[in-house]
Amino acid sequence: TTSNTAVTKISSPSSSTSRVNKRYQPKFKKEWLSNSFFATFLREYKTDQTKALCITCNIQFSIQTSGLGDINHHIQTKSIKIV
Repeated sequence: TTSNTAVTKISSPSSSTSRVNKRYQPKFKKEWLSNSFFATFLREYKTDQTKALCITCNIQFSIQTSGLGDINHHIQTKSIKIV
């Protein structure tokens, strides 16, 4: 005899419906160098796009948290001035 047993299919959400939370990481934008103030001290850090180089302080610093906000924070903490 055959039994009439209902089978419930359990499936995982497909990749098109599941959400992947990718966090945006700001990267250096060369357009920042068109600002005459930034151009006096800021350079692209060639080996890592999530960092910038300050030629006044001779250090690289991260811009991956807020991009331009990180640059402005560096200006305030290091007292960068127009020469």
